[in-house]
Amino acid sequence: MSTDPRTDELPDDDAFRDWDAAYLLGALSTADRRAYELHLRSCPACREGLSEFVPLPGLLAHLPHDEALALLELPEGRPAEAAPPALLPRLAAAAASVRRRTRVRIAALVLVAAGVSAAAAIALPLVVGSALPLETAGATVSLASAPGVPVEATVRFVSEEWGTRIDMDCSWADQGGGEQDGAEPYRETGGVGYVMYVTDTSGSTEPVGSWTSTPGTRMHPTLATGLPLAEIAAVEVRVQGSDAVILTGAP
Repeated sequence: MSTDPRTDELPDDDAFRDWDAAYLLGALSTADRRAYELHLRSCPACREGLSEFVPLPGLLAHLPHDEALALLELPEGRPAEAAPPALLPRLAAAAASVRRRTRVRIAALVLVAAGVSAAAAIALPLVVGSALPLETAGATVSLASAPGVPVEATVRFVSEEWGTRIDMDCSWADQGGGEQDGAEPYRETGGVGYVMYVTDTSGSTEPVGSWTSTPGTRMHPTLATGLPLAEIAAVEVRVQGSDAVILTGAP
């Protein structure tokens, strides 16, 4: 796929409806990803379909290691050297199937379709934004910025049956030549990658999602964890690819 949202050669709506799983698994090219995100702004049906996968990172993060490996085993009789079928058709078939099943089965089916491990999937981006419906109950807190970091954010923790949804409102002030810690490697691409980490009450930390932002922009990523809200001790946002912590907070 090589669709660019700046051209008129965009896939039709039927094709877009099958892109949700590929989008969440990071299987789309940069141009296709931009086209899909542009389409989401004007398509309630696709936004609703994508929202069904919001619990995915939290579910995968808590999938036992042995079960994850078992899902990746080759079917009996299939030679190990056989080339796998095309990825996107498999993702499309899996996406249609998981919509008819429970959220618990979503994790297993998508893992089988993509051929990825739970460890590789827990940091999938879920930048669905304000298009997703918000619950009436939830705790909203402001995150503390590290000194010299021109990023401000609030997060809203919403309890769900499967864990906790985290709705974020994040803005990056355009300060001209100002540089934030760890941002330099991303200047060539015009943006900075961020990863949110959640620490539970036992002290364990796990990534729950990532996104990219540019100076002067405001983002609304939606992230998820399988942890109940009562077991979340703290959250922090780091610059992707480094240990630089730029935002911290707690429910």
